Amino acid sequence: MIRTMAPLFVPRSANDPPLFNAIERHLEAYYAAGVFGSTEVHVVARLIHRAWPRIEKRGAEMSADLALAMALAVRAPTHAHVCVDLATITGAELLGGVAYELGDTLPILPQDRGRWISQLRTLIELVRGPTDPSTTPFVLDGSWLYIDRSWRYQERILARIESWAPIECVNWSEDVCAGLDILFQPPGEVAEDATILNRQRLAAAMALRNRLTVITGGPGMGKTWTVRNLIALLFLEHQRCGIDRPLQIALAAPTGKAAVRIRESLLDGIAQEFIPALARFLSEEIAEEIATFVAEIQASTLHRLLGVRPDNSSRFRHHQGAPLPFDVIIVDEVSMVDFRMMAKLVDAVADRPDRPIRLILLGDRDQLASVEAGTVLADLCGPTTAQTIRLSRELAESLPEVAGLKSLQGPADSALLEWRSPGMDDRVVQFNQTYRFSADSGIKRFADACVAQPFDKGTALDALSDSRSSDTQLIGYGPKGPPAAINDIIRSEYRPYLELLKHRWWDHPEEFPSEEVYHRRLLERFDAFRILCAFRRGRMGVAGMNERVTRLLATHPIDELSLEPSEEFWPGKPIMVTRNDYSVGRFNGDIGVVVSRPDHEGNQRLFVAFPGQDSLPSEDKVTQRGYPLDPREHCEQNLVEYLPVSRLPEHDTVFAMTIHKSQGSQFGHVMVVLPNQTERSSILTRELIYTGVTRASQRVTVLGDRELLGETLSSPVQRASQLGAKLWRQGEDFVP
Repeated sequence: MIRTMAPLFVPRSANDPPLFNAIERHLEAYYAAGVFGSTEVHVVARLIHRAWPRIEKRGAEMSADLALAMALAVRAPTHAHVCVDLATITGAELLGGVAYELGDTLPILPQDRGRWISQLRTLIELVRGPTDPSTTPFVLDGSWLYIDRSWRYQERILARIESWAPIECVNWSEDVCAGLDILFQPPGEVAEDATILNRQRLAAAMALRNRLTVITGGPGMGKTWTVRNLIALLFLEHQRCGIDRPLQIALAAPTGKAAVRIRESLLDGIAQEFIPALARFLSEEIAEEIATFVAEIQASTLHRLLGVRPDNSSRFRHHQGAPLPFDVIIVDEVSMVDFRMMAKLVDAVADRPDRPIRLILLGDRDQLASVEAGTVLADLCGPTTAQTIRLSRELAESLPEVAGLKSLQGPADSALLEWRSPGMDDRVVQFNQTYRFSADSGIKRFADACVAQPFDKGTALDALSDSRSSDTQLIGYGPKGPPAAINDIIRSEYRPYLELLKHRWWDHPEEFPSEEVYHRRLLERFDAFRILCAFRRGRMGVAGMNERVTRLLATHPIDELSLEPSEEFWPGKPIMVTRNDYSVGRFNGDIGVVVSRPDHEGNQRLFVAFPGQDSLPSEDKVTQRGYPLDPREHCEQNLVEYLPVSRLPEHDTVFAMTIHKSQGSQFGHVMVVLPNQTERSSILTRELIYTGVTRASQRVTVLGDRELLGETLSSPVQRASQLGAKLWRQGEDFVP
């Protein structure tokens, strides 16, 4: 397929220089090949046309190759890059995922990269250097070319982070230190090994000391557990400092689903585990007060936190001139946060008059990066590894002995502790111990293999296909497509959901004391299984799999249980919001289920039930404690939020969803669906598979050919960004 590009320099005149024709021909070849879209070529043409009189008057050199460089910079954010490195970019990178037949029609990139970059520096009407105070559409920093907006975002993030010095006034009171010691003891009956550094405890101590703390680690490593304990210490430290106002904490995540999940995690076990742990070193009254404080913290999306303006969705009410009014800001799933949003967030973080503000970022650096430009979490984490703690002696000496560092400073600990100069090392902790999976879990072995250095493809593949693992399974395509076993798995996994869907909740008052409890349980049953696809389109993409599942569950009853699709909406239809709608308070990524319930006039109508901010104890825990839910416990809780189907924003059916959209979610059993083909795509990366597999808490099934899976695991995400190198001092410690 060959695409024809519309003329760039219009309207044309007899006075137009021949150069315009050369630029058009040069860029048209890339456009025809699919390297550029219409935006890139037309934006560059418009900028050149506008600046041409000044360029011509100065007698500066302009060429088709310079137009190409600028088009590459404009293209970068649309392909999730922050900038483009003109010294190293290759044709293979440009053609990643392009489905056009190129032949010999695509001009090669300039061979003399040094001259190409030097010529670009002379084009001062359009390009400026990093220290030049003028305003131009592009910024050239060494060989890295940015559009102006991306450069400003980068500089804003760098400036804010570098301005945050450690907090000098931490009150390491007796109960704060006791909390560090007691709250962070290993769970269960596992004894703490004095020769191994407790990274959760260290992270909490660092967060008390720092304005910025980054906590990274894989699934089940206790990031949220650590934050809950840290909130208790922050509460005590705030009180002991004698500040005459309540501590204010903001809890946020990039999506509504992720925000609900982190709050559920904070509340999980709060009565059974958290309060008893607090009562070991505090009075029962204070323990209850702290637990109530934690339970009352509401979670929101980052957009809600920053305050989206209805008149302009790209601007927020909170910024440098109107900062966020909190003492502590905790953001989960930071791997999903893009470059622009991180710049907006740090811009809105400013110290309060009587107290420095703390920003605590949580996430898994090895997950997929944001859909938009940047790899912010990976850049922030830099060279941090799961094997070695890198810290400055200055930080270690400023922390109390209970943090565990002072006992691990001898020569024997050189493999565990590496001393560095003060900087980003003092702000980042990577967890390395999972508490969700057993040692022989295939999911755990796969996750460990994906983050190991060096990476070994065979180990990762074996973890998914080893028949000895009860929680992982790799199923290949047959000659006619997916095997019948896939349909059997789908029907079996959705059976509990269908059973509950057919319940009349009022016939089971002990199990469902209210309609809200019943619908929350329905949402939980639905989340027990999810199909995650690499692509949106195609038979094995989201669209095809949603159609397959809907048809399968409607036409193949399970013990007379089946869906009953009728018209656009029907009870049991799962939907995912795909566009923010502030008027109804629903946001991209929110997932709900269509239910039938009476409206305010008593008539049965269709609503979508979305999970509310509050949570229920799991069905397993209710069974274990041996008595039903108390209606009084939950009558005031925000378990479910209802929205009439007539007011739904743009949405999709969501039996299947993309792996990208699943970030911030957790499901009992996950089926990861790869395409039935061997051709490469830039979408298929190691991080994609890692993210999909680690969404499962109990079991994962991968549908895909072993050969394609191996190629995918051998292809890590590569995005152009200089944020990491600049944060970690121009590559001395970190080469992206």
